[in-house]
Amino acid sequence: MRRAVDPVTLALALALGTGWLGFPGLLWDVAWHRTIGRDSFLSPPHVLMYTGVLVNGLVSAWAVVWGRRHGAPAGFRLGAAGFLLAVAGALLDEWWHAYVGKDVNLWSPPHLVGLAGTALIAVGLLFALAAHTRYGLAPRWRAPRALVVFGLADLVHKSMVALDHYTLDACTVSQFEQQVRAVCGLPLGEARLLCPAAMVNLIGDDLTRALSGEALRGLLRTAGAKLRVYGKKTIRPGRKMGHVTFLAEKGETAREAAATFRRVLTGK
Repeated sequence: MRRAVDPVTLALALALGTGWLGFPGLLWDVAWHRTIGRDSFLSPPHVLMYTGVLVNGLVSAWAVVWGRRHGAPAGFRLGAAGFLLAVAGALLDEWWHAYVGKDVNLWSPPHLVGLAGTALIAVGLLFALAAHTRYGLAPRWRAPRALVVFGLADLVHKSMVALDHYTLDACTVSQFEQQVRAVCGLPLGEARLLCPAAMVNLIGDDLTRALSGEALRGLLRTAGAKLRVYGKKTIRPGRKMGHVTFLAEKGETAREAAATFRRVLTGK
């Protein structure tokens, strides 16, 4: 006789399986903004992210409304709150694009609301998983295990999104190369800082100013200045067009060079 599938186990499998779509969707979305710029509400990266959020929202709704009779863990309630917050962030993001226009900055208010919602979904899933598995037999271990797992995932995410451009010139192996190595099952490269560095992002018309006049002459005179232009065809306000990394033997020297270039770039 075939054993019936536990509905809570099935719900967790659906939520976790589709939830993983959010991470590659986020990385794809960041790359999409850098190479293409303004995107639509239903761009491919958004569809990937929103699919994971939507399925988690449906699972959380089932757990809150009908799942109690099946012993659904309370962690799903936290996931439901995260789903509502993520939806609010998506709607606010669409309004932000329409009236403000800046969509390159990952830490814009709409993105922070959406990230907070997805974080709540992740934490809720971890607590639900801990409560539904053998770890649920020891309640005192639920929070430490969940927080450790979530903390490690958050560190990986921050290293991928925040440090990738910086490591292109300042480290022996960039985050881009490390990601390719990891995905292909190759040995990871040596992650070592070559020298202190400071970076200036070129947003919108900053690129035009950086490639002309005193700003360009200053770059050419500055030892250790590395200019990277992304090759995007259209310059738009708020769109990241490139960056300049300043390498030096001392961190203070690199910061001073970056600050000087920024003053020339902005005229302030």
